[in-house]
Amino acid sequence: MSSFSKMDYFFKPRSMAVIGASDDPKRIGGRPIYHSLAAGFKGAIYPVNPKYTEIFDLKCYPSLAELPVAVDLAVVAVSQKLVPAVVVDAIRSGTKALIIFSSGYAEVGEVGVKAQLELVDTLNESEIKLLGPNCLGTINTEIGLMATFSATLDSGAILAGKVGFACQSGAFGSYFLALARERGIGVKYWASTGNESQVTVADCIRYFATLDEVEVIAGYLEGIQSASELASALIAAQAANKPVILLKAGTSEIGRQAALTHTGSIVGDDAIFSALLEKYGAYRVSTIEDLIDVVDACTMGSFLKGSNLCVMTMSGGVGILMADTAAKVELDLVPPPASYHAVTSTSSTWRTRT
Repeated sequence: MSSFSKMDYFFKPRSMAVIGASDDPKRIGGRPIYHSLAAGFKGAIYPVNPKYTEIFDLKCYPSLAELPVAVDLAVVAVSQKLVPAVVVDAIRSGTKALIIFSSGYAEVGEVGVKAQLELVDTLNESEIKLLGPNCLGTINTEIGLMATFSATLDSGAILAGKVGFACQSGAFGSYFLALARERGIGVKYWASTGNESQVTVADCIRYFATLDEVEVIAGYLEGIQSASELASALIAAQAANKPVILLKAGTSEIGRQAALTHTGSIVGDDAIFSALLEKYGAYRVSTIEDLIDVVDACTMGSFLKGSNLCVMTMSGGVGILMADTAAKVELDLVPPPASYHAVTSTSSTWRTRT
């Protein structure tokens, strides 16, 4: 147990309880169990709901307190008003980590902010770490952990790979998973952090940076709680020689207001955010299409060591467009090696013919 880090409990749990469990694979309380079983989760699963005695051929328990073991991870899929009692049970039963799907917290305004602060105050008296609330949970394709209710799971299995992804928006993260699957990009770890009352996207980036099995890190942000924490995470990724690709929303005033009502994120100055990413080596994209493209390119494992670039194309027109794009991103076009037979050349483009 001592070899486990607090983040390991979210991504590599040896046991998982689902509070508010359901025997319906389409309901929020049924989805994590059903899809984890389908994915071959290597740990133990404990459904918790006093209404059932058995769910998906697994014994169902009335409460966390009545489980035969203290679980590594408890997934909470009950209404907001029931969460405080579940948290108390989790503390008493020795649960190591909590994922809270429930909404009705900072994203809904002052009353929700108060409820979220009370939740965190209670957990601060324990060793339990919290992902959420108002989040979609975590995925680890290697061990079959599907501690989420993401609708993407309904359309097929998530491809396993070497990408670690973290996002504040669960729906955006689900869309990323669907596009990654279409592109053939494998994802090792995935997390939706929601309101980030404790665990943040920055925490996930720092964690992914420590894992040998993760080679590319990507994410989606609406706001950041601590620039220094994000900088620390990006420094860790730099030290591990792992590219970080981030999409940041909330660049307009109306976007910033929308972020407050979505995950309760406070969006700071966009120019400062861009400067932070540039300083610490992260690559910022502006669309999900660009995010997928850059992640896909990075999974190939080859990166420019400098700013020199050689364009080879069957089309002179396409070559000119590529040259223009290279100039915009400050890449220098250089002549191809002498071993290539260049029939025609200009200062910016070259074509080769057989």
